[in-house]
Amino acid sequence: MNRCHIAKIDFPYSNVNIKLEYYRLKKENPRFGEGERACMAIAKYWKDVIASSNFRDVAEYCDVNGIEYIGFMDILTIALGKSIYTIDECNKIIHDITIVNDARLPVDDITKYKPTRDLCGY
Repeated sequence: MNRCHIAKIDFPYSNVNIKLEYYRLKKENPRFGEGERACMAIAKYWKDVIASSNFRDVAEYCDVNGIEYIGFMDILTIALGKSIYTIDECNKIIHDITIVNDARLPVDDITKYKPTRDLCGY
């Protein structure tokens, strides 16, 4: 998180709209994890972007609520574009994720990945 300039934030309990949305999601969508519910509620009211490795869980909610979402490969592409990671580092991360976590990613080489959206704003 430090290397990529990502800050951990506390849940904004003082924001009534976010808190109500979080609890609505908890009641109506028990499949969402605690972190997903928090991120979606915050993104809805702060007009933020959701970064997720599981579009199956968040895509419908994001589409309905006008929330932009990006995936793991998009994040690596952004990190590569900002020289946070090199091609070799990105490929090692892809390799490690697929081997250690038995994940399926669309490519095994970051240079072969073609984002489905414009990532220039990141």
